[in-house]
Amino acid sequence: MGTIKFIFGKPVDEPFDRENEIRQLVEMANRRQPTAIIGVRRIGKTSVILKGLKMVETPKVYLSAVLCGLLQFIS
Repeated sequence: MGTIKFIFGKPVDEPFDRENEIRQLVEMANRRQPTAIIGVRRIGKTSVILKGLKMVETPKVYLSAVLCGLLQFIS
């Protein structure tokens, strides 16, 4: 049986096997429904978001919470 290898790194332009998630994200964004993407580290959340945002017809805002832990530590 073959092994599927995932390369970890920067977000990708074409997330693997995430068509349904991207479609759902685009539908919610086009309805202007507030949406949160939550999951364990390194499963492709950012790639799904960036791909979906390219397909959204309405104005959008992308907020990255990368520094949240740092900001909590500083306060």
